[in-house]
Amino acid sequence: MENFGALYGKLPKQLIHRDPNPSNILFEGDEVSGFIDFDLSEINIRLWDVCYFATGILSESSDEEYEKWPEILAGILRGYDLEAKLTLEEKQAVFYVICSIQMICIAFFESNNIYKELAKTNRQMFKFIIQNKEKIKNMFQ
Repeated sequence: MENFGALYGKLPKQLIHRDPNPSNILFEGDEVSGFIDFDLSEINIRLWDVCYFATGILSESSDEEYEKWPEILAGILRGYDLEAKLTLEEKQAVFYVICSIQMICIAFFESNNIYKELAKTNRQMFKFIIQNKEKIKNMFQ
């Protein structure tokens, strides 16, 4: 609360998709050609979509692929930073935004009986993210 609370007000806001998981991104060959499913869109921190996309990849990963995820996250963040420069505060907030996403997903999935398995998956992801806190927090150093 203390660290993220101090950063949150400084994070740039814009219109975000809010659900850019791999199944909501359209491709033409290897190129992104569009997005679908804009019903959750809102003005919020722009870092949300980048982090949510990365957690979407983790959610579809096998246990063996988990170990590669910090590198995937770093690549996503570097690519985004090349296209839309991340602020210092955004770089410092990545870990906290990812944790926030996981807590929201766990709470939502846990409250719906049909999503109990997804809640379990997201708890597993959250534990992995916490275990990799230092890797995530040091990606821009």
